[in-house]
Amino acid sequence: MSSDGGPHDAPGFELPLRLFLAFRAIIDELHAELAREGHPDLRPMHGFVFQAIGPDGTTAVELGRRLECPSRPRARWWSRWSGRATWNAAPTPGTPAGRSSG
Repeated sequence: MSSDGGPHDAPGFELPLRLFLAFRAIIDELHAELAREGHPDLRPMHGFVFQAIGPDGTTAVELGRRLECPSRPRARWWSRWSGRATWNAAPTPGTPAGRSSG
């Protein structure tokens, strides 16, 4: 069998590259929309973090475990994001910060 150089004779690496480019175009458009909505500093990495947090929330320690992230970068990220209006960083019950003084 010989190849005639038609459209079906693309190199094997072309499909994964095309899929990656399509994914990247979707992510770029999402971030452009987020910037228009007032969140210009969100980056693709934040999507992984929000997925790790999940719909039920998590603690900073558990977030670090899920992301396999060392404590120092995790603490920087957590302190940066905990002051946002869309973010609820409530103390964990049973921890020193979450114990009631009453």
